[in-house]
Order: sequence, then structure tokens, then C-alpha cells
Amino acid sequence: MFARLLQLLPVITCAWTNQQWAVTINKAGLQRTLSQQMTKEFLLISRGSKVTEYRAKLLESMSSFNTTLHALMVGDSSNDILPAPDHRVASALQEVELEWIPMEKLLRENMDTVRSADGSYNMLVLEELSSRNVPLLDTSDAVVKALVDAAQVSGASTNGLVQDIAGRQRTLIQRLAKGILFLSQGVPFAGLPVLNKMCTLHQMREVSFYYEQLRPLLTGITNAETPSTSQKAADVVAEEVVELLDPLFLAMVEAVKLFGQDDGSCNPSASMTHSEWHAFFMTLAQQEILTKTTMQYFTQVGLKVDVKSSQVEITVRLSQASGNLRNLIEGNKVKGIPAPPSQEIVDELLSVDATWKTFESELEAAVHLESVSSVTMARVDLLGERILEVLGRVMHMGLAMVTNTTVPAYVIDQSFGQALLACEITQSAVLLNFDHDVTSNWDSLNASRAAYTSTMWKLLEGEPGKYHRVTDVCLVHQVKHANDLFRRFEQAALSVGHGHSVDMENLVLLSPLVLRALEESAESLSTGNSSCGNTSLLADEWIQLHQKAAAIATLSQEITAEYILVKQGESHNTQRLEVLVEDLDTSLRHIMFGSFDPPIAAPPSQEKFDHMLTHLAPEVADLKQAIFGIDVTTVLNAGDKMMLDAQTLQDQYLEGLMSADPHWPGKRVDVARRQVTLAQKIMTEAALYAYDLRSSDAELNAVVTKFEQAHLQLRDGGGGLSEIMLPERQDLLTQWEQVDSAWQQVRGYLRTDPISRLESAILQLVAELTKIIPLYAMMDVKDPDTFPWPTLVYSIIGALILSCCCVMVILPWALSRRRATKTPHNGATVRSAADEV
Repeated sequence: MFARLLQLLPVITCAWTNQQWAVTINKAGLQRTLSQQMTKEFLLISRGSKVTEYRAKLLESMSSFNTTLHALMVGDSSNDILPAPDHRVASALQEVELEWIPMEKLLRENMDTVRSADGSYNMLVLEELSSRNVPLLDTSDAVVKALVDAAQVSGASTNGLVQDIAGRQRTLIQRLAKGILFLSQGVPFAGLPVLNKMCTLHQMREVSFYYEQLRPLLTGITNAETPSTSQKAADVVAEEVVELLDPLFLAMVEAVKLFGQDDGSCNPSASMTHSEWHAFFMTLAQQEILTKTTMQYFTQVGLKVDVKSSQVEITVRLSQASGNLRNLIEGNKVKGIPAPPSQEIVDELLSVDATWKTFESELEAAVHLESVSSVTMARVDLLGERILEVLGRVMHMGLAMVTNTTVPAYVIDQSFGQALLACEITQSAVLLNFDHDVTSNWDSLNASRAAYTSTMWKLLEGEPGKYHRVTDVCLVHQVKHANDLFRRFEQAALSVGHGHSVDMENLVLLSPLVLRALEESAESLSTGNSSCGNTSLLADEWIQLHQKAAAIATLSQEITAEYILVKQGESHNTQRLEVLVEDLDTSLRHIMFGSFDPPIAAPPSQEKFDHMLTHLAPEVADLKQAIFGIDVTTVLNAGDKMMLDAQTLQDQYLEGLMSADPHWPGKRVDVARRQVTLAQKIMTEAALYAYDLRSSDAELNAVVTKFEQAHLQLRDGGGGLSEIMLPERQDLLTQWEQVDSAWQQVRGYLRTDPISRLESAILQLVAELTKIIPLYAMMDVKDPDTFPWPTLVYSIIGALILSCCCVMVILPWALSRRRATKTPHNGATVRSAADEV
């Protein structure tokens, strides 16, 4: 065919218009682009990406390539395409045809079979495609160059060189896309090996960075419909493109040097910045969560729990995880993500990528089926656990490499691990509800709960060499919010695990809320700060904090007293001191960080939290340290300091409480709670005096006096307190009398042996004081329905006496008056009557 074509070649003539030359050169340039576009579309089919859509596009591209190739050979006047103008162009077109025939056959015969039903692809076909697409590109490029030269010889006034460059840009974009697809599927192309070397990956991260900036500028040029609009678009961005091309070129040159070489000479971990390490660990942790949540939602689909929502979540997470994994392997400079810091980590991540493809394929094949077999569920779970295991190894390898102690690597690992534990709890609870592997899933659920609690306190309180103590009160509030949600979620999970399917809806509702809260908390923990909303407290919350501060003050003296008894061999329970110290630790945690159960709010301000950090927490540590020694004075001093600082908080919380609810009887409640502390202080001073650790009983007498004064004020009023309202608060008076009885017994044992009698009496006194505090907390309200019988009785009696007195005075006077007037009036009356008759 070409021999005859060469004989029929026209002599180049100036009769051909500039428009015809421009269109012909542009069409030839599009052939280069199509050579790479067809390869890209075929690769997307092999990946299973929108197969129907890309199959149609591939057929369209192949048809366009065929049509244009024929038009370039013989011409197409209707579309202003010139026939081959000289032997050089014709010969170049013949080379294109020789490359295109086997390429077309490869594409057409394999587009429907390159991807198997199990998600794998025919590597032999992809390798052949890799070897054929570049020669087709090169021969198509030769046609363009020959046409540009022919146009110049003809004297045509065209921008052939500009068209050629613009066309190359289109081709380069398709070629880069094709190259990335080949690379992602492990197929060498154009002599470029699979990127599995650390230094090459780091250098290609630089290339990608500059290309990402360049790509939107090129898109405006390459998407132009005509050479003239392409030239105008290029003119607008020319200077900006030139500035980006140089660093892109240099980065690519350095990358090419590394291809196929042993590139272990670099040491990226030594130069990685704080933010890069942070981004690496964050991306790794997010990959773990995406994997685990995908497993959790697939379990829900398999067991027909919240199926539609779970299917959507799986689709979203698979997409996110695939991109996230590529960022882990290749790095992403735009997002600040480095390439892997060591070759060992590269190797591990590549193994994750290989397993992920199978995991993803299994999920995509099964997630929309009417029912999922137990075999498929087990296989997906096994693949997911394998991925998580390797990601966990990568995390530990990375942790070991970090030398910058300011990088919150351990915090990221452990705080995001909390979200993983929540996913594990959900998955285990759902499986338990359907009686799947009951023993194993209960073990998993309970171990996850225990690990969550242990890790939470470590993250808040710090751990030497790993975590710093949290110092931002807003972060405390955020962690508490996440923990409160987790505790509600935990209750639902336990209920579902025990077979109560009615709580399944609640579990499914809470699970994503908890996950989001824990992830947000983890992100804030990794930076060390957060932002606060409204931290004002309700009256009940102030009451809880006030009560906890008072309890810590009491524990300071209770521990001190118990320490003295233990050291003197008098304690009836040597383990009691340990229990009290545990109570102190728990109370300190609650007042510093809040609690779900019992309900205790987090500190209401940074100022109060700072007071705990700089005073209360160190004093608790000092007291705990002191009780391991033998110096009683050190223990006493530590206990007294802790008591005073706890009572400072007690005062502050009382003030906040009274502002929130001025009518609440906070003053007398505060005094009553301090009585409990004083009772324990009395025990301490009595023990010191009994064992001759005090030279006199002056301190003991002072505490006794203070207790007794407050005790009487709580009944009779005074010192800012009101007396007990009677008869309405007979309940309060009755309990006060019980306290008084216990107090009198304490007084009787203050200076007697054995001291165990006093210890028992103090315990009884504290028990009675504990009972009366809730009664003091009840507001005094005079009962409007109570009829004033005493007043009425006395009024009636008074009225009767007054009436009797009046009768005794008035009656004799009335009788005397009646006698004095009776005779004269009677005679006159008779006469008058007679006269009238």
C-alpha cells in the first residue's frame, strides 16, 4: 500500500493553506497523545476502575487513531487534513502503521480479559503493552516533526514549533498518567523499574511536588481546541511555567540517576523535620484506622447489621485508604508527607500494598451481595489483620528511628490506637450478639476496654520518655467529651454482647460518633493543645467538684493517721493504707480530668487546672513518696500542705457554686464537709500525742475546739450559719443528735488506751457526718400548708379569759341598773295602759 502511496505523493505546493497545515500538524500531534491515552485507558480497565466507562473510551480512542492515521496518509479535505506531503512524512506514517497494527490487536483482544474475576490481572499482557506503547509514541512523534519541516519548506506561515510543543504537553500528561498506572501495578515501562527503593521514592516525591504545581497550568494549554487558543493560553502562563520547569527538570534528572541503581546511599530520616515525622505517623495511624473500620463495617454487612450505611462507609474508606497508602509509600510533598524513612519500611509498605489489593478486591466483590459467606468474612478479616500487623510493625520501626524528642510519635500511636480499640469493641460486640466465637470475642472486647482505660490515663498524666502530662485545660475537656461518649458506647457494646439486640441500634449510632471524637482528640493530643467552647458549669457540677476537693482534703489526714498507726504496729488492717492511696489517686484523677462515673466535670478554667498541676498533684506525689519512708514529720508536712491546697480548691468551688445557685445552702454543707476532715485530723493529732510524737496536746486541743465550735454552729447558727429550722427540719436535728452522740464518744476516748477505741469512734463519727451532709444540702423551706395550731389555741384561751373578765365586771353593773329603774317605771306604765284602755 505504501509503495503505491509514495508514487502518488503530490508535489508540495503553496496552494495548501496555512489553516490546512495547522490542522494537519495538530491532528498528527493528537496521535502521540492517543498512543498514551489508549494505554492509560487499558490500564484503568485492568485495575477494575469504571470498566464500562473506560472500555467505551478506549474503543473511541482506537477508532480516532485509525481514522486520523488514514486521513494523514491520503488526506481528508472535509476536515482540512492534508495527505502526506513528501516521502519523509509518508515513510514516518508507514512506521506508525507497523507499530499500530500489533498494538491495536493487543488492545482489542485483551480489554475484556486482562482482569480476572478474582481481581488479578494478566501481567504478560501489561508487560507487552509496556514494550509497545513507547515505540508507537516515538513513531507518531516522528510524523509531527516531518510535517513541521514540510510546512517550513512549503513556505507556509504556521506556528508549527509552537503546535509541536503544545502537543507534546498533552502527550506528556497522558504519558505520566500511564506511567503512574504502570508503576502502581508493578509493570516496568520505558526502561523505568518499579519504584521500590527509598532514595528514588524520596526524589520522585520532589518531582511530583513540582508537577502538581505545573499540571493546572498545562491543563489550560493542552485542553485548548485549536492551535491558536493553545498559543494564547500558553502566552498567559508562559513565565510561570518556565519558573516551574527548571526545578521539575532538575528533580527528574536526579530521579533518573537513581532508577535501577542501588540507591541506599541517602539517609532521609536524618533530615526529616518535626512536621514531616508528624505527618508520617499521622498518615500511618490513619491507614490503620481506615483498615480497621473497613473490617468493622464489613462484619456488619456480613451479619446484616445497618447494611446500607455500612456499604457506603466501606466504599468511602476503600477510596480514602488507597490514596492514603500511596501517600505513605511515595510521599506527598504538597501535604507534607515524606516518603518512607528507611528501606525496611519501604519493603513493609510494599507488602501492605500487595495484600491491600487482594483485601480491596475481596471487599468489592462481596460487599453488595445479598449474603456474605462465613468463609469470605473470615478471609477478609484475616487479610485485614495481616495488613494491621504489618502497619503495626512499621509504626514501631518508625518510633525507634525518631531522635527528636519533640515529635509526638508515641502520642500519635497510642491516641489513635484508642480509636482502633473502639472499632475492635464494636466488631466483637456485634459478633457476640450472633454467637460467633464467643470466648475469643469476649476476651477481645474486655481486653480492648482495659487497654483503652489504661492508655487514656497515660496520655493525660504522661509517661516518662513517651508522653508529657497534658497541661491545656481545653484539651482535658476534649478528652473528657470523647471519654464520656466512649463510656456510653461501652455500655451499649456490653449490652449487645450479652445478647440484648435492642441496644444494637444504639451501638451502631454511637460507634461513628465515638470514633470521630477519639480521632479529633488524638489529633489535638498530638499537637498538645485544643480550643474550648463554653466551660461554665451547672450548680450540680460545682457541687461534684466541691465534694471531690473536700474528699481529697480528708484523705490527706486519713492517710497520715493510718501511716502513724501502721508504723506503730497498731493498724488492724495493714492493707488499708494502700487502699487509701489508691482512693487518693482516683480522686486526684477525677478532680483534674473529670469523670463519667461518678459524674464529675473537668476543671472549669485554666487557672484552676494550673493550681492542680503546680500544687495539688506534686503534693499528692510528695505524700505518696513520704509514706514509704520513716520520717513522720515529712508525712505530716506533706499531708497538711495537700489538705490546705485541696481546701483552697474547696473554697473556689464553693464560690462558683454560690454564684451558680445563690439559694443553695452551700455554706453549711462546706462546714459539714470540713468536719469530716477535722475528724480525721483529730485522729492524727491524738495518735501523735499517744505515741509521744508530740511534746504536748496543744495541737490536739486546738483541733477539738475547732470541731466543737463548728458542731454547735451547725445546730444553733452563728458564724454565717442559720440555726436548724424547726419543726420543718426535725430530720436534720435528729441526725445532728446522732453526730453529737458519736462526737461525745470520741471525746471520751481522746486520751485513753488502747487507741483502737478512738479509731473505731472516729470511724463512727465520720459515718454519722457522712449521713448528715445530704440533709444539710437540702434547702430549708417553711411549709405553707402547716396550720399554726399553737397560735390558734393560745388565741382562743386568751379570748375566753378576756370574755370571762368582761362578764364578771359588766354583769353586776347591769343588774344594779335594772333594780334601780324597775318600780317607778312599772307604776307609770300601768297608768298609761289604763288610760289608753
